[in-house]
Order: sequence, then C-alpha cells, then structure tokens
Amino acid sequence: MSSREMIQATLLIYKDSAVDAFHALRKSWTLIPGSFGAYLLFLFLYEILSTFSINAGAQVAIGFVLGFIQIGLLSMYYRWLSEARERHGLSLKDLIIFDGPLFYQTISVAFIFFLIEYFLGSLFQGIAQASLFPLFLQLSLVFAFNAVPEVIYLRRIDGLGALGTSFTFLRENSVEWFLPFILVLLPVVLLSPGGAVVLLSQSEPLLPPLTVITAWKPFIIQYSWQSGSEILGWVLTILSLVLANWYMLFRGYLYLALESGTRRSRAFRAKMGS
Repeated sequence: MSSREMIQATLLIYKDSAVDAFHALRKSWTLIPGSFGAYLLFLFLYEILSTFSINAGAQVAIGFVLGFIQIGLLSMYYRWLSEARERHGLSLKDLIIFDGPLFYQTISVAFIFFLIEYFLGSLFQGIAQASLFPLFLQLSLVFAFNAVPEVIYLRRIDGLGALGTSFTFLRENSVEWFLPFILVLLPVVLLSPGGAVVLLSQSEPLLPPLTVITAWKPFIIQYSWQSGSEILGWVLTILSLVLANWYMLFRGYLYLALESGTRRSRAFRAKMGS
C-alpha cells in the first residue's frame, strides 16, 4: 500500500467518525446540558465543602471526598457517551443512572495517576534541576495515556490494563489520533504556542473535554471583548461546550476505527470499499 492510499484511508475514517459523532450528538442532545450540569454541580459542592477546610486534616479529607465526587461524575459522563452511541440515544432518565462497575474502572485508573504524580513529585521536590519535572510528567501522562477514557468506557478495562492498552494503541496510531486533537486546540496554539504546552501540562488525561473548553477560552474572551457583547460571549461558550462533547464522541468512533487494524489493513479495506 502506498502512503497516498494510507492517507486517503485515514481521511475517510476522520470523515466517517465526524459524521457519526454529529448524528450521535444530534440524537443525544441531552449530553450537552448534562455535562454542563455535572460541571456546575461539582463547582457547587467544591464551594460548599471548602468552607469546612479549617485545618490540614480537614483539607485532606475534603480533598478525598471531592476526588470521589469528581470520579463519580466523570464515570457518569463516560456512561452518557456510551449511551449516546446507541441507537436509542441518551435520554433524560439516563442522566441519573449510576454505573457502579464503570465507576470502579474509572477510579482504578485515576488512583494510579494519583500515585504516579504523588510519589514522583515527592521524589523530586526541592531539587532545583527538577523544577520543570512536574510539567514533563504531566505532558508524558497526557500523551502516553490520551486514549484512556475510550479504553475505560468502550472496552471496560480497568487499572494497569487500561494504561497498557492506551499506550499500545497510541504507539501504533499516534499520528492519526493526535492530529484531530491538535486541530481542536488550534485557537490556543495560534494565540500562544507556549500557552498550548502549559495548557496540556495542566490538563487531565481523563478529562479531554475540559482541555478543549479551556483551549477556546482565550478566543472567546478576545472576541467578546472586541465586540463588547456579553451575548456573543455566551454563544461562543455554548459552542465550545458543543464542540467538546462532539469531540469526545468523535474520539470514540475514531478509537474503534483505528483499533480495528493496522494502517495497511485499513487502507486495503478503504480501497476495496471504494
């Protein structure tokens, strides 16, 4: 297979994944207010619980409670993405269903991330030469395990198995996977390439939609300020929320398509299909 045929096959996968994600989001529009509501609920609980942080012990306890709440809401969001792919779509009833096994799979991976960041951060704490270590550590986690959300909610793999599956997948499909990611982050890349690196270093591998919304925030602020219209700011914010949810659905379809075979086999299937 020639390089041209492989590129054509990849573009076809992008097109099919984008169209499927669009139809899934149109059918499961409840994903948009659901995800926004989950975010607001977490912020509300954060503000309430933060008032009880009267000492170091209370802060640690509240941190763990907030962590469990965040993972619980995140596992519900993963379930919403899974339901949105189904023929019946995501209903309002589905928004309140809690998936215990999916929560366990999500928190098992989140706990490993916590251990990695905690122990390596403690190891290099106070070393002047390691001042950039947290940045490189977070970037490494984001790029090496970027497909972990899809592995969790599509393949229902937990713990080290999820990390290993994501790493193997990205080792074989890194270019095809990260190109759409870079395009979605285009506003922050164009406005500040260095800011893109900082954004990724502060992002969470389990929360790609939040990275997308944060990437579009400077663009929204700039154009809202130039136009002097708060309405435009809200419209752009809603559009960034729609984009983030569409992108997560797109990732799901893209993951399954790329996982189905090697570059050569995908190019062969695309050629036979045409």
